[in-house]
Amino acid sequence: MDFKERFSELLGSDTGAQAAIVAAIGAKSGLVSEWHSGKKKPGFDYLVKLSEYFSVTTDYLMGLSNERSAGVSGLSGQEVELLGMFRDLPNDALRAMVFQQVRVAVTSLAGADASDCCGEKKEESLASLRRKAE
Repeated sequence: MDFKERFSELLGSDTGAQAAIVAAIGAKSGLVSEWHSGKKKPGFDYLVKLSEYFSVTTDYLMGLSNERSAGVSGLSGQEVELLGMFRDLPNDALRAMVFQQVRVAVTSLAGADASDCCGEKKEESLASLRRKAE
């Protein structure tokens, strides 16, 4: 698969997709049309912006790899979602705080069975997590 095919796949059938890309990455509409038709390929700066826009690697976008995202193979959809949410936190201090709270929760639940979280012990487990997080 080459860039033209991969770009078309990522654009999908949404008629407003090209306009959204133009607005998001600051390219001219004629240039985006040329990428879509295969007349041109994006330069490095636009390639990076497109990969960020589509949340894929530049290798995937260019058709050099079938791995959409670097470093996430083997992760579940929920794990990828959590990593994305963590990455989107606005600053390092907030990321550090969330990381510590998650570490406490995971450590507390590591030895727990399903009834600790979902059964009769739910309130007890939640109270324990709150104490540890403080």
